[in-house]
Amino acid sequence: MHIDPHAMNELGKALSSGPLKELVTPAAKEIGAFLGDMTNLMRFYMTRNAELIFTMWANSRPRGTAIGAEEVERVMPLLPLASTVSDEELQKRWAALLEAASSEENGYMPSFGQTLSQLNAEEAQFLERLWNFASQPSGGLPEYLPGMVPLEREKLVSIFDPSIETGMSPAERQYFKHQLSPEQIANYKRLAHAQLVIDDMARLGIIAHISELSRRNAFVRASFGEEAGAVLARDRLMSRYSLTHYGVHFIKAVSSKQDSRGN
Repeated sequence: MHIDPHAMNELGKALSSGPLKELVTPAAKEIGAFLGDMTNLMRFYMTRNAELIFTMWANSRPRGTAIGAEEVERVMPLLPLASTVSDEELQKRWAALLEAASSEENGYMPSFGQTLSQLNAEEAQFLERLWNFASQPSGGLPEYLPGMVPLEREKLVSIFDPSIETGMSPAERQYFKHQLSPEQIANYKRLAHAQLVIDDMARLGIIAHISELSRRNAFVRASFGEEAGAVLARDRLMSRYSLTHYGVHFIKAVSSKQDSRGN
């Protein structure tokens, strides 16, 4: 959640203003004082966060390349969201995004700031690992654009956390719930969390959920009087995931140039 310090400041002023000051209760006056203190505290942390991100941004640029006024003007829409981030892992992504915005990098979209503001460090690291895997050269003439190869759900879960065992279905867990070990229960919870992260990436448009019909042959035992057996074609719904065009450009925009070089 992002709290607007300006709105809190205005509320604090209203509670302590002349006419209203006489109408509010002592508790409300204390709230007004608290909001004033909270606003100052938030301003302190937001200023500190912005300074750290600007330092990372400056250090990522070629030596001797200063940040100009025009570049600062281009990144202004991103600063309110960026300044609320105190996690160092995410600050690195914001620094890369500021560079992409300031240089008007090809493929940059203004909505990238809103998307990044909805990620935590765990999700950002997952996307980095997913990109590193999906963008590997496959050899020969590629069937898909770089990074957009479809992957099975189990592969995405493995990229998120290789220690997760994906073999247990929800039905099995429900049926054998009284026989599961603490380790199995913990694994299932971790699996459910991984799926939640994958769904969140789909919600943000970074990953697309692809459903396809796949035809496979199945041997069917024949009835009396017919041939010994028959091979019939059966359709099965396949579920896979792929980075979207938006997701590919987003990951590139929030990655340092050193990390994304060559992709």
